[in-house]
Amino acid sequence: MSGAVPTPRSPLPALYGLGFVAFVAMTLPMFCMPYVAKDFGLGDEGITFLMGVISVGSLGTFALTRLADRRGRRRTMLLSFAGLSPLSLATALSPGAAFFAAAQMGALALHSTLRMVTTVAITELADEGRRARAQAWLGFVSGMGGAVPMIVVASLGDRPGGWRYGFGALAAALLAWPWVRARAPETGRFDRAQALGVTDKARAGDLFRGAYRRRATGLLLAAMLRGAGLIGLGHWTFYHGVHGLGLSGWVVTAIFMVGGTPGMLGLPAGALLAERWGRRPTFLLGLALELSGGIAFYLLTPTSQTQAILQLGAAFFVYNFGSQCHSVADRLVDTELFPTALRATYAGMRTIAEAVAAIASHFTLSALIVGVGALPHAITFLSLATVLPSAGLFLWAASETRGLSLEAASLEAPPPSPPEAR
Repeated sequence: MSGAVPTPRSPLPALYGLGFVAFVAMTLPMFCMPYVAKDFGLGDEGITFLMGVISVGSLGTFALTRLADRRGRRRTMLLSFAGLSPLSLATALSPGAAFFAAAQMGALALHSTLRMVTTVAITELADEGRRARAQAWLGFVSGMGGAVPMIVVASLGDRPGGWRYGFGALAAALLAWPWVRARAPETGRFDRAQALGVTDKARAGDLFRGAYRRRATGLLLAAMLRGAGLIGLGHWTFYHGVHGLGLSGWVVTAIFMVGGTPGMLGLPAGALLAERWGRRPTFLLGLALELSGGIAFYLLTPTSQTQAILQLGAAFFVYNFGSQCHSVADRLVDTELFPTALRATYAGMRTIAEAVAAIASHFTLSALIVGVGALPHAITFLSLATVLPSAGLFLWAASETRGLSLEAASLEAPPPSPPEAR
């Protein structure tokens, strides 16, 4: 009989799986928008207003992320995962826009929490010096999750009510509950902080005191400004291709595949640059590419399907490469600069900032369309007016964390091991 000690199972694959589900749930509504608008009889103003209403659901994420800092990462991830299925089923059965919005408001709170807490847990569980690589893998798996709704909706969207099948399929994710429950991990850093009583003493207001005040205030304001522009750029790409340019769902899918697939190289590039060059410059480089490629996607006017695939595919490549590069550095900064007892709380506040940004973005676009006459011009104006000033705020607030341990980066003393029970 062999006496070899079995290799401990890595907790990261389970977290990547949860990230996959979170991004499927996040991107599915975006690809369904042209068909939802058609079924519910909504124009550009109406569908952007509907998305503004749904965005209010992100405000519920704060309470759940506080739960992650008080009671654990695992408990919060399991709760969020379990709650997504009934809300997805309710969305699939929506008889009208109001019911659709109500179901998606709840779903948004849950998948935003799942996405944020999964990111926190990966940073806490990854080996020192490999956090950038771990976050890049999360981005890759999440990107695959984002592609699934695109393929499903492109296949079924033109059928009457075809978009509903996508939400029905997402509801079936609950079948994976036994696997998720058995493998969703708790992090050692949270366990130590809880054993020492740190998690019970920490308050959300601690983020705005002492050494963390500048970090939290500046990064949240930057995220709010930046989010308003980037949500406008990213959320309406599929809608613009189908509804604005009159392309079929499959042609837009081809554009995304031509540009988006090689654009995923932004993930390893982001991880490499974040470790060798630094989090801050990697963040800014990715943001610049994302902004320029996204604006080009909306302003190009191809005259044939071939031109659309080539021209819009090239613009989408620049956009997606920059987005993936930027996202790696963004996740690292957000999770490395705050201590264990406040890490998920900050993530929840970041979600509130994104919620405010999404609400402002959708409602502002709805109003701007009346003034400028077209969604692409409204998106261009909004993104330039918000993303550029956000970069200065980011530089003011974010310290460089390249090469630092998580405790050093977050200004948190390494906690001593809790005393053994006597």
